[in-house]
Amino acid sequence: MHQPPSASEEELRAFFNVASEAVLLVNDAGECLDANLAACVLFHLTPETLRGYALSDLLHPHLIHPADHVWQVPWVGEFEFQLPDQAAHQILVQSLPQVQPHRHLLVFQEITAQKPPAVEANPLASESKQHLQPYSSSPEDLSQYHRLLFEQNPNPMWIYDLETLAFLAVNQAAVTLYGYSQAEFLSMTIADIRPPQEIPKLLASIQNQSPQFSQSSGVWLHRQKDGALLDVRITSQPMQWLGRAARVVIAQDVTEHQRIETVSSNRGRYLSALVEIQQQLLSVHGRDSFYQQVLASLGQAALASRTYLFENHWNQAGELLTSQRAEWCAEGIQPELHNPLYQNLSYALVPRWLATFFAG
Repeated sequence: MHQPPSASEEELRAFFNVASEAVLLVNDAGECLDANLAACVLFHLTPETLRGYALSDLLHPHLIHPADHVWQVPWVGEFEFQLPDQAAHQILVQSLPQVQPHRHLLVFQEITAQKPPAVEANPLASESKQHLQPYSSSPEDLSQYHRLLFEQNPNPMWIYDLETLAFLAVNQAAVTLYGYSQAEFLSMTIADIRPPQEIPKLLASIQNQSPQFSQSSGVWLHRQKDGALLDVRITSQPMQWLGRAARVVIAQDVTEHQRIETVSSNRGRYLSALVEIQQQLLSVHGRDSFYQQVLASLGQAALASRTYLFENHWNQAGELLTSQRAEWCAEGIQPELHNPLYQNLSYALVPRWLATFFAG
């Protein structure tokens, strides 16, 4: 895998701010010195409040003793935390000790819903050693933390040049989601993962984004290597990369979430339309006005440009015909109610309609 250069203090701050995992910086005593946004969300506390907390304030009372100082050695373990809702939450914690002298990083991931809450009384006790999983090596400088947040982040991340829009670095999650190799990404720009119709919007967004602060630019349409489209929520942070103005981006694939929201929204519109039609049936003042109201309700629910009502009838030769009798049009759509092409239309010209009609 391509290794990004070692992180500077500014680069570390950018990753710290946009990391999807909750991250705390603590001192030797386990007192919180800094917290990112994800940590504030997890613990339901403001950054200012968290900075005044010790880990012993967050740990469930019957668990670990603060004197154990487990954050000063490299490990991955499970803890039970007492969050403000008074419920016990299972949280996976990874420590990165000594990122600076007497400064340690703790990365948190809640696993309450994934596993029953069963934690040993003391994570350092011999009978609970199996809960601690030392990782390969203790970090020697900030670049180790940089690699953890960037390369191992479960969400796609990349850094791009603000002037050329070229990718400068991407993590493995981006490679997996988008289908491009590391080498392919590094020969592309961020416009190459957008469909053509999104590029003007992208360029306008880059012009308007904050040069100093992290910001969410909402949900965007992205394109994978095979052409499939994704709905992606983007958060980015400005930074300097090897002396160049750049931006670090974290992307969250919300395609399935957007699909579910769309289905739910459609269902809601159709149910509302059915209620309106039922109410209209109770107050019919004329066939034509009723048809117009029903077609309007259906058209608006379906987000259609027009809806029709056709009436079936027979001609003198015994052939089944259909003719348009009512129509609703959205604003700006030209009506076709009196178009002769839609009168006395033979089903022989539209056999699919006839098959559907007889199928019920």
